[in-house]
Amino acid sequence: MQALQKLKETERKKLTILFNNAYLIAKQGKPLSDMDILCRAMKKAGVDIGENNANCEKAAEFIRGGYTATGHQKIVSNSRFICIIADGSTDSAITEQETVLVRVVNGGKPYTLYADLVPFEHAHAQGVLDGIVKGIKRLSLDLVDMRSTEHPGPSLIAVNFDGAAVMMGSKGGVAALIKKDIPFLLPFHCVAHKLQLGILDAVKFHPSICQFEQTLKWIFKFYWYSPKRRRNAKEMSRIIDENFAHFTDIKQVRWVSSKTRALAAMQQNLQIVVLHLGQVAAGSDDSAAKAKKYLSVVTSFKFIKNLYSLRDVLKPVSQLSEFFQSNELLLLHVPPAVERCALTLVGLKSEMGEYMQQFKKLYHPEEKKFGDISTDGWEIKLSGHCPPAATIQSDSEIIDSMVEHLIIHCGQKVERNSIHMDSLILRELYNILRYFSPQTKGWQLWRSFVDLKPI
Repeated sequence: MQALQKLKETERKKLTILFNNAYLIAKQGKPLSDMDILCRAMKKAGVDIGENNANCEKAAEFIRGGYTATGHQKIVSNSRFICIIADGSTDSAITEQETVLVRVVNGGKPYTLYADLVPFEHAHAQGVLDGIVKGIKRLSLDLVDMRSTEHPGPSLIAVNFDGAAVMMGSKGGVAALIKKDIPFLLPFHCVAHKLQLGILDAVKFHPSICQFEQTLKWIFKFYWYSPKRRRNAKEMSRIIDENFAHFTDIKQVRWVSSKTRALAAMQQNLQIVVLHLGQVAAGSDDSAAKAKKYLSVVTSFKFIKNLYSLRDVLKPVSQLSEFFQSNELLLLHVPPAVERCALTLVGLKSEMGEYMQQFKKLYHPEEKKFGDISTDGWEIKLSGHCPPAATIQSDSEIIDSMVEHLIIHCGQKVERNSIHMDSLILRELYNILRYFSPQTKGWQLWRSFVDLKPI
């Protein structure tokens, strides 16, 4: 009996350590793969955590088991209005699932609360809606009870989805299905997703930028799918006393912030990539021809200039994207944030950004090289045409395109060279709030703040 109790106590201690690791990962918003790193570090330090539960799959179970909706239910039940946020994903088992969250304002503070991660059988609109209904039940919410303002609980006034037809389709999308029962519902297209669409539209009509992205994707694939190449590149980086930045899977380089990290990795690894591609191109295997082709592209003036120029352009856009994903973001925060970003981009046309200034300092067209071995400790021989340094300017076309699509996709318009918020969304919101509580003190404050007349 004592041996059994001792065994149970040992297992309890192991599980406690693993649960604490999982809690730390969830609390800090880290990827589940960090569980493996933490466990390996503990084992090396002599901590006995066993073998069966020290993995990212078990971390997900610990987090799911430790999550309790009680605190969230209290916040939601004390809120007047509610917005449902949902986004689809596909796990490694190709299972369609929906992440369901709710957005409320309680005590003057906005909250974004996790409800559930719900797998669903069908990916059509009704199937997704059934998953959302199931997810909000975790917070003791029901669409039927949120159709009107007469009941004591919260009322559903908005939904926030991505722009997929199944979610935002005007006739058969999830938002349209909910709107049939709740006519005053406001469907919002996720502003972070709209920003991403704006960036994609801004670059797709610029051949040089499209070619740059294709080259970048090839380089990422070249190293991501070959551990041997990554190992060789890292060995080369150690020889020249440089750090080799991690090249992620190209599937992870879709959102603005991810693209910014990809550009940073490419800039840091530029010298190493050039040396390694040159080594591969000198070989006789199947990769030699492709390596030779892309080596000439990577060492061209156009590629390196685009690399540094896009780092300047995407820096404020990336900051805007991260701001749009913050938990305490309100609708009123969007217009000034978009305006600041647009004005920062316009400013790059008259004054070079941080990275273009670095480029101009490292660029030596007379000797057809980038960097200088005597002053910088490294240099790259440039291929192709090298225009004079005096002619180098910021890429006004891509900046103008970026600003234009930023404004278009984030609900703004340009008038007399100034940026003004299109009042359509605010006017819709005005009508909804007026319908609910037209005489409250908070409502009068809202009216005076947005300075809109009743429609």
